Amino acid sequence: MSNALLSTAKSVRQMVIQQVQSIPEELFDVQPEPFNNTMRCRQYDIL
Repeated sequence: MSNALLSTAKSVRQMVIQQVQSIPEELFDVQPEPFNNTMRCRQYDIL
């Protein structure tokens, strides 16, 4: 069970990294109104 969970987590992490890398650079500093941070700040929490 734990091997399957770790494998799934690694796969999801890779998919998220690919999605973050596909975001145009100019959108990293946009701060949506209801949020306190930009994507540039949050990307390090994900990675």
